[in-house]
Amino acid sequence: MARVKSAVRHVQEVIDAANATGELAWFNTAYRAWRLDAKKIGSGMSYAEARARLRKAVTKRLITLDVLDCSERLLPDIFPLLGNVEQEPAEKCPTR
Repeated sequence: MARVKSAVRHVQEVIDAANATGELAWFNTAYRAWRLDAKKIGSGMSYAEARARLRKAVTKRLITLDVLDCSERLLPDIFPLLGNVEQEPAEKCPTR
């Protein structure tokens, strides 16, 4: 349990640093796009929840793969596909 708590704390520090330097611009852009698409079908997610999903995805990779990855490769783990909305495939998003 101590290992997980330490990993979560470290991940939060890395995410905060990445956000401060602008390295999370991809995340903020993806969140805005996803939120607009979700709104069309009456769904949504708060920014806090999206950040929690980012933290969870980064922590999971750190613990299971020993890889500290805070990149766009995490998008499928953060933002669920939306049912009736035409979403751009991840490889075609302008932020990639």
